[in-house]
Amino acid sequence: MENKEPKTVRLSTVVLLFIILILIIALVLMYMHYNKDTKNEVLTNTNTNQKETTNEVEPEESNKKELSTNSSIVKEIYDYIPAIDEDLYDENPITLPNAYQTKKVTYDDLNSKLLLANAFFKSNKDMSSDIYMNDIESEKVTDFALKYYNEEIEPVSFTMGSISLIYENGMYGFANGGYTGVYASHIRNIEEAYEENDELYIIDTYLMNISKFGDIQVDDKSVTFEIYDSSERKKTVAEEDIEDADKIEDKNEYISEKYSEKSKKYKHTFKKNDDGEYYWYSSEPLDE
Repeated sequence: MENKEPKTVRLSTVVLLFIILILIIALVLMYMHYNKDTKNEVLTNTNTNQKETTNEVEPEESNKKELSTNSSIVKEIYDYIPAIDEDLYDENPITLPNAYQTKKVTYDDLNSKLLLANAFFKSNKDMSSDIYMNDIESEKVTDFALKYYNEEIEPVSFTMGSISLIYENGMYGFANGGYTGVYASHIRNIEEAYEENDELYIIDTYLMNISKFGDIQVDDKSVTFEIYDSSERKKTVAEEDIEDADKIEDKNEYISEKYSEKSKKYKHTFKKNDDGEYYWYSSEPLDE
């Protein structure tokens, strides 16, 4: 019986198998690492896309608060806007142009006499006749301007139509003028009011009408309306001659209804003073 010799494995074979095993393990580890990074990238991209989608869908919070155009605060501060109806005694009265211009207007752009006149007469709409009999301390006039515009205005004499306030020695006295056949009126209608970012805004429409009346001494009842969409009177948007002005009960209402499409929109900004009360800051035309 023949003796069988035990089989031997070459060292080179063992080394080769070991190398192959190492390579297989390395490949498995590389695959697992690559697959993990790919999953993470997909997950990251998915989360980013979800965030972007969420940002696109969710609108930013707005603090805009709509106000009724008939609310007491809107009615009150609407008077702060510098614009007063008056008799015109010359072609360039001190109270024109007012806040309604073809550019943005602030306190610095307007005549201080207009600002004083607007603040005083708007604050004293229901003046009794006896007020004209007494002098007024200047502070009682300038304090109205401070409330309206948050600015201290030096007291000076000023006029609104036929009524003048003459400043002298710390007091205002009244003086009355005569009749004139030219009258400026401002046809304004509030369309929108809202609060936003601690400011209040009013959007309105505006027309200015210059009424030129006939000679009353010869019983001429005619009137000519010259209508503008800014107080600078750079461009007439309408003109009308009427033989008998007495037939029109409310001239502003008549013009508002007939020429509303000629009106221009304006935006008025009101800011808060240190006491948290609104004052007029600016007015500007809106492009349509």
